[in-house]
Amino acid sequence: MVSKSKKLIAIDVDETIFDQDIIRRTMADFGIEEFVIETYSIGDELPKKVANEIFRKFDLPEWNVNPAVISGARFAVRELKKAGHDVVFVTARSLHVKEATEAMIEKYFGEFDHKGVLLTNRGEKGSVLKSIGATVLIDDSPKQLRSARLYGVETVLISTDDTPWNYSEVKNKEFVTINSMFEVPEIVDELIRKSKSGLKKA
Repeated sequence: MVSKSKKLIAIDVDETIFDQDIIRRTMADFGIEEFVIETYSIGDELPKKVANEIFRKFDLPEWNVNPAVISGARFAVRELKKAGHDVVFVTARSLHVKEATEAMIEKYFGEFDHKGVLLTNRGEKGSVLKSIGATVLIDDSPKQLRSARLYGVETVLISTDDTPWNYSEVKNKEFVTINSMFEVPEIVDELIRKSKSGLKKA
């Protein structure tokens, strides 16, 4: 049963609720083999010219028209709302695609009365999440999850067959990890209950 305590849950956009396959295809274009992808952290250890090309493609208008909605994403948002939580979408996208990003979110998730979309303009999400009072971040990026954790935000790594860049963190058990967005409501409930339990003990 999901907690009735209202929390603000932050959810990443690209490769978390929308699957555009930009990262894998761009790496393939640069001759980076799939088994090598998992050794990289996007925008960090990845060769700069490859990372720049990935970010450039994320900002192209054509990627913001009819993206594939990841299985379970709409279910996750709907169930979180049913449980009484608020949902906000947080992305590292550039500000110049703000309107296109908001339109994309509205098209596929507008019915769920979410709290909007925040763009960090390639910046880390931790301080932004703290400023809005987010309790949990669900993201495919280990770098963004580490940033959130520094600010006391609970973290959930979404790792699937399409996110090889976070496989090493899965192997190291660095984060609470899910393999499907269908798991979100249950794992959020679990994190909230554990947090409450910890506060009571303190």
